[in-house]
Amino acid sequence: MNGDRPSSVTVLIARRFSRGLRTGLARFTTVAAIVSVAIGCLALILSISILNGYEEQIISTASRTMAHIEIQPLEPSIGIPTDLVDQLQELPGVRAVETVVTKEALARSGGAAVEGVMLLGASPTHLRTLAGADEQPTRPGAAEGLPPAWMGRESARLLGCGVGDTVVIYTSRDGQQVPTILAVQVTGLIHTGMHTVDASLVAMHHADIERALGPSSKTILLTLDDPLQASAIGMHVQQFVPSTMFVRTWQDRFQAVASWIELQKRPIPVVLGLMSLVAMFTVASTLLVAVVEKTRSIAILLTLGMRPSAVLRVIALRGLALSGTGALIGAALAWMLAVVQQTWEPISLDGSVYFVTALPVSLDPLPYVLVPAIAIGLSVVASTAPALLIRRIQPVRALRFS
Repeated sequence: MNGDRPSSVTVLIARRFSRGLRTGLARFTTVAAIVSVAIGCLALILSISILNGYEEQIISTASRTMAHIEIQPLEPSIGIPTDLVDQLQELPGVRAVETVVTKEALARSGGAAVEGVMLLGASPTHLRTLAGADEQPTRPGAAEGLPPAWMGRESARLLGCGVGDTVVIYTSRDGQQVPTILAVQVTGLIHTGMHTVDASLVAMHHADIERALGPSSKTILLTLDDPLQASAIGMHVQQFVPSTMFVRTWQDRFQAVASWIELQKRPIPVVLGLMSLVAMFTVASTLLVAVVEKTRSIAILLTLGMRPSAVLRVIALRGLALSGTGALIGAALAWMLAVVQQTWEPISLDGSVYFVTALPVSLDPLPYVLVPAIAIGLSVVASTAPALLIRRIQPVRALRFS
């Protein structure tokens, strides 16, 4: 037997090598190695998926409610230059530009307490995106002379109202202190998953707001091709717009949670990555136990002419089988748990503390491929540790004293 034999012989020997390790200490270490790799992959994949889920939730909410970048006048009396929207549309990385009306207000329905809300006046296209509807928003309140409005689900719960109910909104015209009363009919409920938005948003057609309140200060919304470039583009836009206006990105709007995500992205992969290193040493220990228990068999193979490098390949295949099994189990469990959470949301959160009402998870396939690949790679590297022990085996002495 020599090192030039086909690889199928090595695979066959590796299989027979593994069959003899199904009892005693070897079996225990095998199970421990597979479980350690699986737990390491599971923990690391879920942590990355949760952080990515938070980020995706914020970006999705920012895209639906406002935009990736908002440009607002410093004072309500300051108007928007007529050519500014066209100039912003030409900026690289900007997908769409539109204007909306935003006003702070109070809302009341029936005998419920008064709640603070954010009144948003937008175009039918923006309302369609916000409401998540596939059709043009209707105006069911027109028959009664009441303009329609879409409310956040949590805001409607606090006000004790539902679809079809009437809500009275108290706000003011720009430049005036006298409050204006506006009655609207709830057309639909909005659920973004972000508590701060769902507990305050009241969206209407901008024409209905201007009809009731007159000309109002507008906010320019920029939708970007890549939301992660909002900070860089926002700095450029700040230099581009007049000094009487300020720029706010989605990171600024959700600054607390965005900063928390950035903070967690650095230590969590490192800390949980140590679990993969522990798994790597567990695999190495398992292979060392296998070499010790199979010293006689290895000595026979060396006596028959198998090169030490070929024996090492047999051990490497054993390590690949252990790490591959554990990594696949860990990735499969992580995917299953993520799908369950995204579909049925069994893990709920306090929205006033965590910003979201359910634990967000991402199904981005990259972590589910990259983490197992790294774990398998590290474990295969660890399988080279028994090489030192194999090279010290003397076939004659091993067969004599075994």
